[in-house]
Amino acid sequence: MKDKIVYMLLTIGLVWGAIACEDKDFEGIVSNTDDYVSETGGDYYEGGGIDVSHYDRARAFPGLVDTLKEKRLDEAIVNIDLSRNSVASDKVNLKAVAPAIYSTGLYAGAGEKITLTLDDDVKGLIVQIGVHTRDLSSLVGTAYLERDAKITSAMPLFQGTNEIRNPYGGYIWIKRTGANNSDAPTISVKVKGAYAAPDYIQGETDADEWIQKINETTVPWIELRGEQMAFSVPVKYMKQKLQQGKTFVTQMDEALRLWNDWMLCYNEFYGLDGEDIENYPDFPVLGFPFREVMDVHLLTERFSYYSTTNVELLSSEEVIDAITDPELIKQNAINICHIMGWIQTDMYIPTYFPSTTLSDFKNMYLLMPNYYFLYKNGWWGETNTSNLFSGKKQGTNVMASTSYQLLSSAFTNLAAFANADSCKIFNKNVGGSVESDYGSAQTWPAVLSFFSAILSYEQVDADKDGWKYFGYLNRFLKKQSELLPASRRLNMQDAMLTCLTTYFERDFSQLFDRWGIMVGDAQRVEAAKYKHVEKRIWDYNPLKKNETAVFDGKAFQTLSGKYPYLHLRSDWAVVAYSGEEDNLKAKNYSYNFFGNKHLTNLEDNPDKYNEAYCSPYNLFDNDPSTLWSSYHDPYTDVKWFDGEQKYAFKVDKLYYGAKTPDYPYSLVVQPGNVGIDIDGVYVAFGDYNSEASIYNGDVKDYQKYDFHPQHIMVEVTNDQLSYDDIDTLYTNIKDIQWRRVYDSKDDPKGGKVNGQQFWPDRRNTFYVEFARQSGVTGIRLIMDTDSHVAKDRPANFPVDEKPNRPEFANKYLNRIQKIAEFGTFYFKED
Repeated sequence: MKDKIVYMLLTIGLVWGAIACEDKDFEGIVSNTDDYVSETGGDYYEGGGIDVSHYDRARAFPGLVDTLKEKRLDEAIVNIDLSRNSVASDKVNLKAVAPAIYSTGLYAGAGEKITLTLDDDVKGLIVQIGVHTRDLSSLVGTAYLERDAKITSAMPLFQGTNEIRNPYGGYIWIKRTGANNSDAPTISVKVKGAYAAPDYIQGETDADEWIQKINETTVPWIELRGEQMAFSVPVKYMKQKLQQGKTFVTQMDEALRLWNDWMLCYNEFYGLDGEDIENYPDFPVLGFPFREVMDVHLLTERFSYYSTTNVELLSSEEVIDAITDPELIKQNAINICHIMGWIQTDMYIPTYFPSTTLSDFKNMYLLMPNYYFLYKNGWWGETNTSNLFSGKKQGTNVMASTSYQLLSSAFTNLAAFANADSCKIFNKNVGGSVESDYGSAQTWPAVLSFFSAILSYEQVDADKDGWKYFGYLNRFLKKQSELLPASRRLNMQDAMLTCLTTYFERDFSQLFDRWGIMVGDAQRVEAAKYKHVEKRIWDYNPLKKNETAVFDGKAFQTLSGKYPYLHLRSDWAVVAYSGEEDNLKAKNYSYNFFGNKHLTNLEDNPDKYNEAYCSPYNLFDNDPSTLWSSYHDPYTDVKWFDGEQKYAFKVDKLYYGAKTPDYPYSLVVQPGNVGIDIDGVYVAFGDYNSEASIYNGDVKDYQKYDFHPQHIMVEVTNDQLSYDDIDTLYTNIKDIQWRRVYDSKDDPKGGKVNGQQFWPDRRNTFYVEFARQSGVTGIRLIMDTDSHVAKDRPANFPVDEKPNRPEFANKYLNRIQKIAEFGTFYFKED
């Protein structure tokens, strides 16, 4: 008895938040049977009567069993398979998952005592009468309620006899808490005093028998149940639908199969597939269905909402149609979004998702289970379709549906984009490739195409495919969020490449290059240890589901077509210089134009001002939005170390006082401590809007400026550079002997057919190939030409409105150079 009381006190905190006992006259937690028993309620077993105190309200909802017609079961045996897997949602990086709830096929009459006998000493079982767990107390007094606010009750089960009654009655669930145990037995719970609820179990229930039972029963609620999805529905609607005869049952069975299939897509996508149970024991195949409960009154007073355990659906014939009609599921009819929308937008969503990711990556990621469900059922062909949909919240608690129009012409254009040259940035350029199809730039079709390309890939011999890969990726993201601080977690594209490499043991770098997606050096180097992906999966069209051609390993980045392998830059050093060699000055840190980050003690350390923004080390971070910028005076007001005051623009950010050093500018790179063999360099000029930084953008006829170098020279050395970590410069820079291996002035123009390699008008990565250089210990990139010509004040400039705009622009600004990425590559020997 003592152990029972202690366990009860520990369990009551778990139970009480989920139960909804009728206030003060229904609080008995141990037996949950009060003494308000009708004298006319009937002595239905062992001297127990019926609590009729809430009959009027129970008759309204959830409904009464006709005690004169319905036969109570003398004893029912409910088998509880304790080995069935459940998970805590936080363990699998999701907000909510299917809970461990056992359907019993039993119903408790309103106010009637239910006795449950448990022979085994099992902890963590809870009996609940009623499935409508939503507490509507917050609505009391503000609106007319279709039912009482709290109508369910629950209590823990102990070894021996347990008694419970609920004045409203309800379907009986048995819940389980605690960890999984694959070796746990199946135990029996003996239930006395309940009625049979004629549930329909997809694939098991005989149609003719079920029709007869539904027509005869007075139990108000049953379940339509499959392995992956279970619906709690009113019997009255089943009686209505059965007027169609056996046809309705056939359609309903098919619908339940589709719901099972759809929910399985969600579980598998988020890694709940048991594929790697040894390394990820928290990601088993779930043993319980996800639950959707119809209710007469929702918290939102709309068509659907969600709780921590299930989706709540408005009890209506229209929603019943959505549940039971397979054609409505295939068509994604309006009410389908109420059934699946909350799962997508508020329940089966990652609690951790990399914050650094590309446009629409997360939105389309959440849609992939829907896509796969449609894809595997073959519900689209080569023609246009709008089958792909997402649930969408309007405000905080109203669900709507958003359809995505998949246009055949758009995916043709995207394939052309993926096969174009490498000088493109995904976020910046991909939307424009479908602008003619959608009337505006749209990023999501490219993300869908990118994801579906991965999904289409398979290794039959290894039993690996793109769909299993996504489960692998989600398990990886969960582990990363647990083990690493936020600053060390991979961005989404690097995480995807890492998982593609380790899962398939193939190099998928070319897929990312084809879409203009930058990935990290470390991820590329690891991928380069494996054979390249065998198929040109970037040619995959999700509408046509075409077979992609074999990939021969030739890349489009280099003139020779050889595949460029990038050197890892994590241990590289770099210093920026200005001036000729006899008057060389280190200008390692420049100043960012935005002025939104300031370091302290500028008087003592002026060269460190805003170093994080324009440091040459930004050349190595795989981020096209972070730049190295050549030195120029800051336009933020600062007091210099010699006491002289430096001022910014006074009007319109017109930076007419800035000075820049003399040419040439150079970046000197030490690629580690050991010499490397290089076959070329790569450069990216970056993803930024230059006119918004230093020049004023409010004058319409002001031309757009960029700061891309217009002339570069590449030199290498075999001499050893001596880098000083404290002063961040090379102590022997003037003693180094350089040899020139590339000059862009000698680069022919007119495209790759003419051998062009240098692209000053492009923003993303281009590759410059030259004769192999062995044992390289230093690389120098030299710039000696104006990047642009600053435009003087236009003739029609509104001088009266802005009288401080100078007539002539500051020509010093022409010298500024900006570069986002710089690195080297090599070819593997055949």
